[in-house]
Amino acid sequence: MARGYYGLIKRDAATKQYEVEFPDLPGCVTVADSFVEAGESAVDALAGWIEAALDTGQEIPPPTDIQPAFKRARGASLVWVPAPPIKTKAVPVTISLREHLLEKIDRAAADEGMTRSSFITFHALQAAGQKAWARKVKSTGRRRSAA
Repeated sequence: MARGYYGLIKRDAATKQYEVEFPDLPGCVTVADSFVEAGESAVDALAGWIEAALDTGQEIPPPTDIQPAFKRARGASLVWVPAPPIKTKAVPVTISLREHLLEKIDRAAADEGMTRSSFITFHALQAAGQKAWARKVKSTGRRRSAA
């Protein structure tokens, strides 16, 4: 995941409030009464957007360079907002399978170059219609080859 995102801060002349917009993250916008509060609010908005994306299986786009022309067109100041650390702890789960079925799963996982846990997770997410998450599991769940 990205280490942070660019936010554009501009002050609304009518309300005197500061708005922070994240061009890379659709709908990620926040408003505050002061410039300092805008920074704090931006961190919260970014964390909330990423958390919601993770909960719904939405792709989190990488940050892009914000071109000076885009910044000027928006009449905004550019700030870098660090992304929150995402805590994803593996949780042990116990399931019961017949021994011969477990052997079949292990062979299939080995054939795909995956660990047992990644293989089961990948196929369970596929069955649940979470294809984007399944791709992430498959790309990170490869067996480490013996060096």
